[in-house]
Amino acid sequence: ERIRLDESRRELDRVRALYAQLPANEHFRLDNHITYAAILREQGQLDEARALLAASDVALRRVAGDKL
Repeated sequence: ERIRLDESRRELDRVRALYAQLPANEHFRLDNHITYAAILREQGQLDEARALLAASDVALRRVAGDKL
């Protein structure tokens, strides 16, 4: 289980680096933050997971606008 989480995190790191080179995409950022936060939570890195979830809240408000 731990090895799979580590592999998932490495792959997400790679994808995040690629997307960082592109113009902002709030939908991707939202999905990415939530997925990455779940991996961090499973690895016991709760502070980092909370920070990403807070950032995902900001991204969600940008994407959803007045619909929230």
